[in-house]
Amino acid sequence: MRGLPPVSALVVALTLVGCNNDYSIYADVSGTVVDAAGKPAAGAVVTRSNAPKLREGETPLTATTDADGHFRLTIHAVGSKPALQDTWILQAKVGTAVGTVEKTIPWSADRSTCLGYCAKDLTISVK
Repeated sequence: MRGLPPVSALVVALTLVGCNNDYSIYADVSGTVVDAAGKPAAGAVVTRSNAPKLREGETPLTATTDADGHFRLTIHAVGSKPALQDTWILQAKVGTAVGTVEKTIPWSADRSTCLGYCAKDLTISVK
């Protein structure tokens, strides 16, 4: 049979194409930062303090709150297979005031509501 590659070439090509163990990882975490009086803290910097080790050139996952104290952290990255849940430690800083919240976020594969690690309406109090 002319024109067909050898079987070994086909096996190697299929193996190389099918060897990708990377997964798309999504996260959408949002909430509000409030001061000691319970009022929205505008301009607070929110960081995931326990983020996985960063690759060279990556920056920590951060967001700055708007005038109403709202923040939103979103990512789309490539990594290993996601765990069923992931614990996030979020730290907010505004001036010398600091606040921390820890939240265990389940993985969701439901594209209609949230794909990935999603948490909404978190509140971080800074003091």
